[in-house]
Amino acid sequence: MCDLDLDSCAVYSSGGDLNSVSSSPLEGYPLGCNGIEYFDDDDQPFLISGNYDDGKLVKILVSDNSASRTMSRVTVTDPDNLMPSTVTNLLLGVDGIVRVDDDVLIVATKARMILLQSSDLFATA
Repeated sequence: MCDLDLDSCAVYSSGGDLNSVSSSPLEGYPLGCNGIEYFDDDDQPFLISGNYDDGKLVKILVSDNSASRTMSRVTVTDPDNLMPSTVTNLLLGVDGIVRVDDDVLIVATKARMILLQSSDLFATA
């Protein structure tokens, strides 16, 4: 995390599902955390980030206390079977993340743009 003037920066959250994997299936080298969006929920603000290599979305609780910055994987499903059957991980190569509303994200991957909606503050989408 950095101040607005970028005069100083410090690690805000690291490890876990933000880490790159040993070898990326897409580009030949690991990238890990890629893309981020902030949700200013009154009760519990959080960040959503993607893991390019593994095709995961990760939710990180925002807190002044580093021990409270817990990380959890967002469970993403395709209940209407909108993705082709050949797609085994629809978020592989997640790159850009844009918040459209409190419960809607658009995620860009190497191959597609995906609109995700959540009814549980992005525990699932």
